[in-house]
Amino acid sequence: MEQWYLSHYYVKAQKELGAAKISAYYAIAPFVGAFISVIVFRGEFTMNFFVGLIIMIIGTYLAA
Repeated sequence: MEQWYLSHYYVKAQKELGAAKISAYYAIAPFVGAFISVIVFRGEFTMNFFVGLIIMIIGTYLAA
């Protein structure tokens, strides 16, 4: 099954939003996913969560 339409929408978004905004969305996506998963799966904010969060923040900062 071809999924050409997905790349079409990505290219369209890239043209309209610009590279900087697209990369910003990609940078915050893991954080949004982590918080949504805690809400959906009724998880707890444990020490492991915060250690992982700090590592993700450092990685995002270094990649930017």
